[in-house]
Amino acid sequence: MKSITVFNNKGGVGKSTLTLLIADFFSSTAVSVANRRARILVIDLDAQNSSAIALIGKASVNRQQRAGDTIESLLQLLLQGKKPALNDFLLHRLEHSTGDKKIPLGELSVMVS
Repeated sequence: MKSITVFNNKGGVGKSTLTLLIADFFSSTAVSVANRRARILVIDLDAQNSSAIALIGKASVNRQQRAGDTIESLLQLLLQGKKPALNDFLLHRLEHSTGDKKIPLGELSVMVS
């Protein structure tokens, strides 16, 4: 499993934008790893959830937070020795195109804070 981390203490340096571009590039149909499509998981640790909102929409992020299915609650359950179903904490963006521009967007998963 390969990982890419985008981190900087300073705000406004393009972390979310870079994350979106990397996630969309590797999830697109043009990219494959060992003749298989890449599986992408974006873990958005920013309190604003900008990457998650841009990838799957504000309504989905808000629903996930109201349900309490956030990274923080997942970590709390793990620290208590419980084994929660990881899929409960993931939001999925299915493969689709963006309107009339026909830009293919691949499937990916997102975790919100």
